[in-house]
Amino acid sequence: MDIIQSLKMKDPYVTVGLFDRKNLFYGVKCFGKSRALEEEFVKEISTFTVCGSSTIIYCMTVEDAKQIFKSLQEAGIKAGIYQYQMTGKDREESHRSFVRDELPVMVATIAFGIGVDKANIRHVIHYGCLKSLESYYQGSGRCGRDGLASNCWLYYTRSDFVKAGFYCGEVDTEIQRTTIMESFISIAP
Repeated sequence: MDIIQSLKMKDPYVTVGLFDRKNLFYGVKCFGKSRALEEEFVKEISTFTVCGSSTIIYCMTVEDAKQIFKSLQEAGIKAGIYQYQMTGKDREESHRSFVRDELPVMVATIAFGIGVDKANIRHVIHYGCLKSLESYYQGSGRCGRDGLASNCWLYYTRSDFVKAGFYCGEVDTEIQRTTIMESFISIAP
């Protein structure tokens, strides 16, 4: 309905489809940004790479993406990185390598994913909270497109909830503000 209002559509044809994909498992994990917890995270990612499937780790900041990518490399895990500070050529090469299964793990900012139609993505991890549940659902929708069981994880820190107030300052309407706050509250421990 937000789209209808934003585009000022008059009497549009509205269709509602199912968004429940029974092959996807959704989970939430609280974490702290310490070296020990990062090592635990990397160890968990290493177990995903054994089965020959693909993993996308979405980071909310370029700094987080670079740090996770570095930690994966140090652990000997083949991974790519995709973030806006890279050259277009480097982003394209990283994207291509992931799609061709040359890299089992892609660490990326949330801009990554357009044009990724890969059936064997078994894990989508959001490393930090997004602005909305819709954004989370869109990113996790890249997982399990072949119908096989797949996992979508949201890792958050308590400081992510401070961001809710920041995000609310960027919106125009009370409906948007309420939606953002409800998104953050719905994942609170």
